[in-house]
Amino acid sequence: MAKLSSYADYPDVLRKEHVASLTGFSERKALCIIKDLNDELKKKGYYVMQGRISKQYVFEKLKIPFE
Repeated sequence: MAKLSSYADYPDVLRKEHVASLTGFSERKALCIIKDLNDELKKKGYYVMQGRISKQYVFEKLKIPFE
């Protein structure tokens, strides 16, 4: 998947392909990132879906600017 140009180009719920294109990591590593972030959210009491993560949360946690 090609890197999308801005925050608005990504869907609200990201999958491993999106996280991989954002970070430049492999899809396997992107899935590990999603799992770790989902574990954080679950501890905070949020409902999470395996293999998917909120776009806003990813951008905040990875300190990617919202442009």
